Amino acid sequence: MRRLIALAVALSILSSGISGCSQPIDTGSSVPAQSQPLVALLALVGLGIGLTAWHHHNENHHGGGGTPTIFGANFIVQPFISGFKPVDLVPDAINGAIGAIELPTSGTGTGEFTEIQGFSGGSSFGTYTLPVNYKPTAVGMDSNGITWFVDANGVVQACDVMTQTTTNCSSLGTFNDGLGVGSRSIAADLNFVIVIMDAGAGKVKYWVLPTASGSTAATGTYTSTTASPIYVADAIEPTPAGGASGFTAYHQDGTSDIITFTASGSTVIVNNQPSFAFNPAPLVSESNFNQATKVQFYSFTGAPGGAYNLTKYETVGAVGLGHPTVASELIEFNGQVGNPTLAPFVSPLASIHVDAVEGEIWAIDHAGNIVNFTPF
Repeated sequence: MRRLIALAVALSILSSGISGCSQPIDTGSSVPAQSQPLVALLALVGLGIGLTAWHHHNENHHGGGGTPTIFGANFIVQPFISGFKPVDLVPDAINGAIGAIELPTSGTGTGEFTEIQGFSGGSSFGTYTLPVNYKPTAVGMDSNGITWFVDANGVVQACDVMTQTTTNCSSLGTFNDGLGVGSRSIAADLNFVIVIMDAGAGKVKYWVLPTASGSTAATGTYTSTTASPIYVADAIEPTPAGGASGFTAYHQDGTSDIITFTASGSTVIVNNQPSFAFNPAPLVSESNFNQATKVQFYSFTGAPGGAYNLTKYETVGAVGLGHPTVASELIEFNGQVGNPTLAPFVSPLASIHVDAVEGEIWAIDHAGNIVNFTPF
């Protein structure tokens, strides 16, 4: 439209003055003198149109690089339970599934725990109801398939392994972490269950329970090497360290701590040390994926709704200082997502978890859908 207006204005100016101009611009030109101004002006108009088209090409194709490739999700799963919404995820290696806490959207009632199997395209494996009026906000699972929940008041609930016929949590114990009210994260491995909360100024509060029979829980606070707070959710997970018991705590500036414990009777000694520096800093807490010779961490970077990425940080060791190598896949660009055969996910995405057994990445979108990606 702007080109047409420019052309019209130019021709209007030309028509108003051309009849009175008969002096030749170029005496050696084969173009008649009275036509030379018209030819010159049309050449300038053509040049303007060409420059405008070139500008729009660069504007729409990012400097001539072409439309960016957007990598799509494999599939999207809506909440299985009507009136409920997922709030946290955990991989289940026993059932080859991803488990999800689903809470009533009304804010009242009792939470549910459901599991989804990705290799079957997102079908439900099973669901059970948690204790009456219990609404946990975070979940972890140990390598035996025992699921550990914690709510904002610090009530920790252990539930036995889920089967397809389980309808209620088979309780293995209820505890209180004593850390106060607030957001916390939980993780479990073969030997320990740990809950952490941010304590400000680089301090992290923890509650740790050895899972051996007759063990006593311990609480404490450790000081990290960074003043950055831990993430509000999913800030800790088991660390793949060749079978040794350990956990990784993630800070919002992209740094992490390695936490290990030594248990002797009723005494639990915590040892923390700095680990990796993830750059760019992830938007949400990372999730690790152990391979034979390296460890991959996945999270999201960029701008939700703009250039939004699934990002991989890769390192050759599970513990150690340094900056992992970085690679990213664009999963959203200016509101557009890949895989047009799916209903689009709604960014931002949260609660990212890598299912190392099935080789899948899971997350929860802003609308409460569970989204499945392939690691790269």
